[in-house]
Amino acid sequence: MQAPRYLDGQVQIKNYLHKGLGVVPRVFNQNTTLKMKNYLFFLSVCLFGFSVNGYAQDKPSTPLSPKESEVIFKVVEKMPRFPGCENTSDNDRDKKKCADEKMLQYIYKNLIYPKEARKNNVEGMAVVKFIIDPTGLITDVELKRDPGAGCGEAAVTVVKQMNDLPERWTPGLQRGKPVSVQYTLPIKFRL
Repeated sequence: MQAPRYLDGQVQIKNYLHKGLGVVPRVFNQNTTLKMKNYLFFLSVCLFGFSVNGYAQDKPSTPLSPKESEVIFKVVEKMPRFPGCENTSDNDRDKKKCADEKMLQYIYKNLIYPKEARKNNVEGMAVVKFIIDPTGLITDVELKRDPGAGCGEAAVTVVKQMNDLPERWTPGLQRGKPVSVQYTLPIKFRL
C-alpha cells in the first residue's frame, strides 16, 4: 500500500501494527521517509541473517576436531544434566528444572553432615568443581571452597558417589556431539 502524498511534499505513514495501542499516525517529510526506508532495509537484512543462521543450525553438525574433543568446555550448547528426567518432556527447560530438583534431592539425601561440624556448629558453603566426560562419568573432582570441619570432604564424597548411580549424567553437547564439560556445584551446610 502506498502512502498518500500531500501538497506540501510530506507523506503520511500510518502505523497499522500498533493501531490498537494508541499510536497516532505521524507526518514525515521525504528525508525522514528515506531514513526509514534505509532502516527497514537494514532490519530486513538482519532478519534474513538470523533466519539463515537458524537454517544453518538445522543442517547436520560438523564433526568436532580431535583438539575440540579433548577440550574441557565451561559453556556448551546443551549443558549436562543429572540423570532421571530424560523421559519427562520434550522441553529442555523442563528437563533442566527436573534434573536440578533431582540432584538437590540426591545430595541432601546422601550428604552426611560431619560430626565435628555439628559439634562445633560449622555452617557454610562448599564448592566442588568436577568434569562430566562425554560418557556422563564424573571425573577430576576438586574442592574449591571448604567451610571446614570435614564439610568439604563430605561434599566431595557425595559428588563422587554420583558415579555409582544406575544412570549416568546426560553429557553436555557441542555441535550435537557429547563433550567434556566443567561443572561447579555449591553445596550448603546448614544446621
